[in-house]
Amino acid sequence: MSIDPSCCPLCGQPNECQLCTVSIYKGPCWCAHEEMPAALLARVPETLRNRACICRACVEQYRRDNNVARPFNLRPVHRHQAP
Repeated sequence: MSIDPSCCPLCGQPNECQLCTVSIYKGPCWCAHEEMPAALLARVPETLRNRACICRACVEQYRRDNNVARPFNLRPVHRHQAP
């Protein structure tokens, strides 16, 4: 079976993950600030786990279907160190 890391392992649509793209730029991605529900990750077939990201649409659909609120703290915390 061929695995396409740019496609969602649940729905097969593009996952829009910056880290899975073939482009040279590998900057921040929407999924880096997203908390993936464990129950949703468990739906990924074992052969596809850790090989492709779940798309935003599947994450949002899961939250709607299961009445799960989106976490508030989605930005990285920057702590300043004393000089």
